Amino acid sequence: NKSDVELLQNSKQVTYDSEYGDMPQPKLTGHTFIGWYTSASGGEKVESTTMVQTAKSHSLYAHWTANSCPLSLKFTPNITYIHYRPNASTAYSVVSSDSVVDIPYGSLWYAYADAKDGYSPSSTAINPTTGTMGTDGAEFAPVAEAKTYKVTFRPNGGNSAASYAYVVYDSCYGELPSAERI
Repeated sequence: NKSDVELLQNSKQVTYDSEYGDMPQPKLTGHTFIGWYTSASGGEKVESTTMVQTAKSHSLYAHWTANSCPLSLKFTPNITYIHYRPNASTAYSVVSSDSVVDIPYGSLWYAYADAKDGYSPSSTAINPTTGTMGTDGAEFAPVAEAKTYKVTFRPNGGNSAASYAYVVYDSCYGELPSAERI
């Protein structure tokens, strides 16, 4: 929000056909001041040594660039890929190991994850997570959970006390039912 600009001096007396002289250096959180210009967008850069060529009161406009802030993409066990994009208008990029990417301050970033077979990313990792980049950066560390499967017991001509059980991937089956042949 450009209304958050800190400026100690908002006007200055200048003389036609003389240099502008020292000009204020405004501050805006998450941005770098790149100079004063004759137009809010585009225009000519005006520096302290620029000669005043406008013979009336006029405005100069601060121009800014957004600072880049780090988005840490952290892999947790059983996560295979993280997909991210720095804003809504770019395609997703993919990383397969811990990474730090630069995102412009104030940008809305997106990320989601894929998991190894037998695991599923938590709900916050499946649907794209979004965040607005702040000056301290951000971190995306998705978690994968082992899937639960239904195991059906088919006594194949016999009978069994249990017909199915639920088991968690990559875990022990636990006690299995016994079967008797009739």
